[in-house]
Amino acid sequence: MGEMPLEVQAKLLRVLESGEVKPVGATRPIHMDVRVVAATHRDLKQWVHQGRFREDLYYRLNVLPVGLPPLRSRRSDIRLLAEHFVRLHAPREQERTFTPAALAKLQQHDWPGNIRELRNVVSRALLMLKKPQLDASDISFTESSTHRPPEDSGTPPLELPEGVSLEQMMQRLERQLIESTLRRYHYRKDHTAKALGLARSSLFKKLKQWGLGSEED
Repeated sequence: MGEMPLEVQAKLLRVLESGEVKPVGATRPIHMDVRVVAATHRDLKQWVHQGRFREDLYYRLNVLPVGLPPLRSRRSDIRLLAEHFVRLHAPREQERTFTPAALAKLQQHDWPGNIRELRNVVSRALLMLKKPQLDASDISFTESSTHRPPEDSGTPPLELPEGVSLEQMMQRLERQLIESTLRRYHYRKDHTAKALGLARSSLFKKLKQWGLGSEED
């Protein structure tokens, strides 16, 4: 969700608000009755402040937020998940279990790749296993996963979408910032101009240019 371009965010918001989608080639929209579950590892609230994610879409999606800590912060889940992956990937009718030493090794790892990494580690161990139990010697980690990478700040490198100039992107960000500030101050334009550090006349000129108001408002 966090990597979604601003143009696509606008389209998704329209779908969520209207409950309708128009497939490519269709002549009329189709009504949908769906429940949306969105996930991201980005700090979307911070991205809203940076103009990277639409504020209106953020609040439209943020109805029932569920935070999921990284695997290293819930080590009690490691054994349950590892045993689940063993049942999932072990050959049929061949029971596979962990020795205490193997479980201890799994518990001590930092799991920078979270559950995906755990699944791969278990799957790799099973592929090489020639006995009923997985021991510590059967558990191996890739070199890149033995050290925890720096925490993701949620701020990706700045990149312009294809076909969009720097001036166009700056105009989009400026408009999104002004619109979100307007909503924050309940469309009180004097307060909005002050919060943005703009002259009142400059704000009114921009709003009129975008069709969002007139100088008489």
